[in-house]
Amino acid sequence: MVLNVSSKFMKKHFKESKENELIVEHKIDVVKHVILYLHSLCFKMPKFYDLDFADRLLKAIDSFEPEHRSSIKDSIHKSLCQKFAAEKPSNFISILHWLRLSIHHRFYILLDMTRENPLFCDIFGFENYFGLGSLSHLTFYSISRDFVDSLFTNVILN
Repeated sequence: MVLNVSSKFMKKHFKESKENELIVEHKIDVVKHVILYLHSLCFKMPKFYDLDFADRLLKAIDSFEPEHRSSIKDSIHKSLCQKFAAEKPSNFISILHWLRLSIHHRFYILLDMTRENPLFCDIFGFENYFGLGSLSHLTFYSISRDFVDSLFTNVILN
């Protein structure tokens, strides 16, 4: 009943099927956190995680469509900002990954933190306007989406 009340995805599943079995396209490490939230309505990021985990978790949250989704994303956003501040990424690939994540999920505070990173400023200049919809934003998003995630580009950049 809790799952049915707290997730649009689960409401739809229970309405269409009376089976107890459900096939989910996400790995158990992220689904576990979503299910725990759906049961307790309390969300906490794990102590140790990487950007891939955070990205997959955000995709799982979007697919389950839980009630109060924005509060979960706010919690993840806060955790990512703390992680970024603690790690202080110092290589170009890492900055691109952080930037892609912040743009893709519209984490504006993380986006600002990424832009203020000394390496980012060295490469793109501190005065670079990077607002959503700007030419810089569209260009950088295109680069990160099309090239950074591809094996071919990672080999070239290494």
